[in-house]
This record gives sequence, C-alpha cells and structure tokens, in this order.
Amino acid sequence: MSTNSVSQPTSFPLSDLAISMEQRLWEIKLAHHSKSFWYANSVLRHVGLLEQVPADAGLDMLQLCRGQYGKVAGIGAADADLAFFLEQSRFVC
Repeated sequence: MSTNSVSQPTSFPLSDLAISMEQRLWEIKLAHHSKSFWYANSVLRHVGLLEQVPADAGLDMLQLCRGQYGKVAGIGAADADLAFFLEQSRFVC
C-alpha cells in the first residue's frame, strides 16, 4: 500500500516579513484613499516565490542580497511597495 504525502510550502524569512509589511502598508494607504485608488495586485505576496528560486539552486536569497556589494537590483520600476519593503529590510536598491 502506498501513501501519498503532501509537502508543505516552505516559509522564508523575507516572505514572512513582506506579508506583515503589506498589512501595515494597506492600513496606511486606506487611511488616505479608498482601495480602488491603489494598484490592485500584491507584489509583496510573491516575495516567497522570489526566495524559492535561489533556494531551489541551494542558495539563500538573503545571503545573495547581502553579498559582496550589498545591493539589490530593481526587478521592475512599477512597484514602490517592493522597493520600500527591501529598503526597510536594510537592502540598498
């Protein structure tokens, strides 16, 4: 008899911080404008996917970002939430 196991998603440090940051940002945003005013898609919810890519190659995203130059390249210019999060996490963008 075979058993099927379901693997649990891995939790990553930046991902957990990003979710918390997103909640705080929404509180601030909604204090100024209605939800329809703001960009509808959540980039911060995808930080875990960004961490998964190097993890699949046996690398740690935090260590890579804190490497020789200690800088993170912008993935896209359209998302201020992600840039703000990375800078709050003491990365230089």
